[in-house]
This record gives sequence, C-alpha cells and structure tokens, in this order.
Amino acid sequence: MKEITTAGISIVENLNIKRQPLPQMEAIYFISPNEQSVKRMMGDFANPEKPMYSSAHVFFTSALPEILVKRISQARIVGKIKTFKEANIEFLAEESRVFHFDSPQSFYNWYSPHSTVKSEMSRIATKLVTVCATLKEFPNVRHAKNISLAGLASHVVRGIDSLKQAALKSGTLKEDSERSTLLILDRSYDLLAPLLHEFTYQAMVYDLIPIKNNIYTHTYVDHNDKEVKMEYILNE
Repeated sequence: MKEITTAGISIVENLNIKRQPLPQMEAIYFISPNEQSVKRMMGDFANPEKPMYSSAHVFFTSALPEILVKRISQARIVGKIKTFKEANIEFLAEESRVFHFDSPQSFYNWYSPHSTVKSEMSRIATKLVTVCATLKEFPNVRHAKNISLAGLASHVVRGIDSLKQAALKSGTLKEDSERSTLLILDRSYDLLAPLLHEFTYQAMVYDLIPIKNNIYTHTYVDHNDKEVKMEYILNE
C-alpha cells in the first residue's frame, strides 16, 4: 500500500462493494475481464449527470472477450475512458522464480464428482498464457500423454500463438527468435515431492515462526518495561 500511495493513488476500493462517488477524481480500474466486473464498471458511469468518477483508466488482467469489448463500446462509459489496456497478469509472483495462481479450488473443480474440467482448463490456460506474455516468452508446449493435459496444452498453444502473431505484427518479435519450452505435467508424475520437506533455511523459518502474509511480528519488552512490536517483511 505504501508504494501505491507514493505513486499518487489516494484510495483503493473493491469494485464489488458500495463506494462513495468521487466525481472530481479519475479512477484506475484493475479488473478481471469478465461480465460481472465489466457490468459494475459501466454502472459507475451509467448516469451521465452523476458519474462516480471524472474519467477511467482501465486495465484488464488478461485478454477481454470481443463480446465485452463491443458492450463497452456501446455504453456511456466509452466517452470517459482515457486508458484501455490488457495487463496480462493473471498470477501472483511470490518470488523472482516462484509464481502461483491463488487457486485452491482447482483440485476440486478438476477431480470432483461435479467436475468442471473444461471451464477450469480454459481458466488455467489463460493464466499460463499471461505468465508467458509477462516474460515475453512464446514457448513450444510439450505435455505428458494424458487426455486432460492434452486439452490444457491445446488451450495454452492457442493463447501463445495469438500472442506470438501480435508480437510479430508489432515488430517486437522476430520470426527466427529462439523459443523456450513449456512442459506441462500432472502431479501424479511426481507423487513424492509434496511429501518431502525442503532442507532450506526458508522452509525452517516458515515451520518454526508464526508468519502471516510473509510478515513476521516480533514482540519484546524494552528497557522501560514497555511492550514493543516490530514487523519484518520476509522475502528473497
């Protein structure tokens, strides 16, 4: 939050809750490219006499479907939009070499009796493609012999090909550029890994010390017999 306020952001609010109108201020929307988020954003400018904000800078976490692009172009908000971009960051970067999708429901969606494999496959593929876009990588995709993985890989390939064509067209990628390889495996190909304990200082710290959101709070009593709390951010 400190970095955000230093950049000149006055307030951060959740799009899904009731907000106080600030018609004298410009708004930055950082939202998912889905119908619910787009509908709420357009609703902020539905009344031309009393808009929530003076204008909008819109950033989507991944590619926006054409049907929603068309819907926005026909809404009142279109005249208020100053920035309209796809940021391609549908993931959380925990460390320089570690990222995840913050998706604890994926296991259930994939393997439960009420499985929604197709929609889950598309969702995960979209997230993987945004990782590639952020890294400016257009990898060759390989996968183990598995029907589900083959389906996931095909979704990823389509997304990467779309990114690649856009990069070639814009001149940011050359046709003969070297490509990396994205290998997609199921957890069943390495059953032992989740059961192993990492022999690292980082693993020990998270085992022995109460840490929340990568922050360790140390409490001690100073020379004046007053309790003092110190917060330490744990990173690489």
